Amino acid sequence: LLLFALGILAFLPVTRCAFIWDDDAHLTANPCIVGPLGLKEIWTSAHARICPLVLTTFWIEHRLWGLNPLPYHLVNVLMHAATALVRAVEADQAAARARAEDASRALARGQELRGQGLLPQADFDGLRAAADAAARAAHRRSRRREAQHLDGQDPELRGGARPHGNRGLRSEGR
Repeated sequence: LLLFALGILAFLPVTRCAFIWDDDAHLTANPCIVGPLGLKEIWTSAHARICPLVLTTFWIEHRLWGLNPLPYHLVNVLMHAATALVRAVEADQAAARARAEDASRALARGQELRGQGLLPQADFDGLRAAADAAARAAHRRSRRREAQHLDGQDPELRGGARPHGNRGLRSEGR
C-alpha cells in the first residue's frame, strides 16, 4: 500500500495540468472519441490511431465527464499506481520462489554429499531442517502478502488457507 500511495503522491501535480502533447490526436480532436465516429470505429477502422483498448477507455471517460482533463489524469495516475502495486506483489512472489529454490538446491547438494559420505548425518539433518524452514517461511510470507493484497478475494484464501489459520474468519455453518 505504501508503494501505491507513493505512486499517487508522485503524480499528484498532474491534477493541475491541461491536455498536452498528442492528446488532441488521441482524444480532444479524435473523431472516434468526440466526433461522428464511435466505439465501433475504434475497433474496426483505421481511424483509431493507437491501441483500441486505450481509445475505448477514452471513449468511456468522455461519456462520463466530457473533456475535463482532471478525471483523465486521475484515472491515469490510479492505473500507474495499481500497476506498480501488482509488479511489487509479483516481485515479492518471485523472491519467495527463489528463496525456496535456493533451499531446495542446498538440500539436493547436501544429499549428494551425504551419499558420498562427505557430510555427517547430523550435519545433513541440520541442513534439511534449515532448508525446510526456509521453504516454509518463504511460502508463508508469499501467502501472507498475497492475502493482504487480495484482501481475501482469492477463493483459496477465503476457505481458510491463510498462513495463520482461520483467525477472524467464520467457517460455513457457524
